[in-house]
Amino acid sequence: MAEAAPEAIGSKAASSGRLSALSLQMSARPKLGKCGVLTQKARHKGFSDPAFRAENKLEAEFLKVLPRTEAGGEEHCMKRGVIIALGIVGVLFLAFLMVFGSYVSARNQMVAKDQDVKAAWSEVDVQMERRADLIPNLVQTVKGFTKEESTVFGDIANARAGMLNAQGPEAKIAANNRLDGAIGRLLLLTENYPQLRSSDQFMRLQDELAGTENRIGVARKRYNDALKDYNTFVLEFPNNIWANIAGFHQNNAYFSASPAAQAVPEVKF
Repeated sequence: MAEAAPEAIGSKAASSGRLSALSLQMSARPKLGKCGVLTQKARHKGFSDPAFRAENKLEAEFLKVLPRTEAGGEEHCMKRGVIIALGIVGVLFLAFLMVFGSYVSARNQMVAKDQDVKAAWSEVDVQMERRADLIPNLVQTVKGFTKEESTVFGDIANARAGMLNAQGPEAKIAANNRLDGAIGRLLLLTENYPQLRSSDQFMRLQDELAGTENRIGVARKRYNDALKDYNTFVLEFPNNIWANIAGFHQNNAYFSASPAAQAVPEVKF
């Protein structure tokens, strides 16, 4: 028993030494890298001793598994990164589609409303030109009875020429208002010349003029309504942003009739 004790002590010391060496080597075990796997550099840092690997089969088996573990971990990390990147790209693409769809929809509506305004103005323009075509005959008829009223005839001629030469809605609206005043002064002459009552031509022209004024009033209202609808749409958010990008702007060319044009011309006989 006494002799066995030193051998047991020696064996225990040898085992303790190996455990200490194993603990020392295990304490140098590399840290985990990204995604919870060992990097190539870190794997070789702690297990570069061949003698240690030969004496510790468990550790050798662990080393055999490390490459596969690292490769699998890196593959998993890569897949996760790809999924996240694809998710971000998908969200951005969806947001782009929504913004682009909003722009296309708003632009198409602005184009349609702008065409409605132009069509409504075209009808107003046609009726104003029709009235302008009636004026020369009306003036010639009145001249046969009132040749001395040269100032009134000159005002009508100038106002008519200004309206026919005007370009664009705003200029034509202003010229039309001047023509309204001139026509009003011309029709007032009939009160001073009762002999016009017997003129069938004057009566016919006066009726045609009154009918044209009515059509101008209807067309003017349609034009103002179309223009208001266009302006409201262009000024609304986010349409105002798309309007600036697409080149659509607020249009203030409303048809504001002069006092003379608000009533159908009447001639008292």
